[in-house]
Amino acid sequence: MQPPSVYRHLVLRNNLTETQLHEVIKKIITCAKEMNKIVVATSDAHYVEPYQKIFRSIIINNKGIGGVAHPLFDYKKQDLEYPDQHLRTTNEMLAEFSFLADEALTKEIVVTNTNLLADQFEKVEAIKSGLYTPEIVDVDKKLRDLCFTRA
Repeated sequence: MQPPSVYRHLVLRNNLTETQLHEVIKKIITCAKEMNKIVVATSDAHYVEPYQKIFRSIIINNKGIGGVAHPLFDYKKQDLEYPDQHLRTTNEMLAEFSFLADEALTKEIVVTNTNLLADQFEKVEAIKSGLYTPEIVDVDKKLRDLCFTRA
């Protein structure tokens, strides 16, 4: 579940009210619990620090691959700002979900379930440590030939 501020553009564009947004989030949580699904609050982070929001705005306002506009791009230029999508602290996430008016539920989806999910993953190394030089077949011969050709 993403924090309500991530959906700020929907409220600014009058697609729904803040109250409706809160009700939708509550309904999703209720449905998930009825289906015995774990609800986890995520920050939907696209950058680490709040000051980096400007870079996201640049990406949103420039055409993407194939000239396609970003989904958040506002053709009518109504939005004064885009949603905050920085990596939130635990306290920021607890504040975001305080509208639930249930401290136990808020702590469950922000802290307890997040740790429960994290504990289910084994440690993964995305980048190996150490030095890994590329292996190129016949590199000595190719380099020698290239040097003599260019010389």
